[in-house]
Amino acid sequence: TTKSVKLFRSALNGAAERPTPNNQPGTGIGLLALDGLTATYIVSYQKLSTTPNAFHLHGLGTAEQSVGVKFGLVPAGTLGTSGMFMGQATVDQATADGIAQGLTYFNIHTPGQFAGGEIRGQVVP
Repeated sequence: TTKSVKLFRSALNGAAERPTPNNQPGTGIGLLALDGLTATYIVSYQKLSTTPNAFHLHGLGTAEQSVGVKFGLVPAGTLGTSGMFMGQATVDQATADGIAQGLTYFNIHTPGQFAGGEIRGQVVP
């Protein structure tokens, strides 16, 4: 049998946040591999205002929309103003299709002013 793994990337920053973009210095890079209904991800970030308290893949929505959580990200080590997430999640077919269509995003939230999200990045092929 032939196996087809689809690869995606994401560049996270405050300017991509919706509905309220910000000019915080935090950035991040995310990679996601989709193998059927299994999403494997690694997301690194740096220069956040404080330690994140929530971290997710959201969908289904465009880069201009703010939509619900599809699954939470798993910390890889101790989180701080810089850190990393990595793991796997099983998704339903609608979410897998949405990932393939660029309708999901990684979002890292911090307490206080950026509870709705400090940095965000659309997941694209």
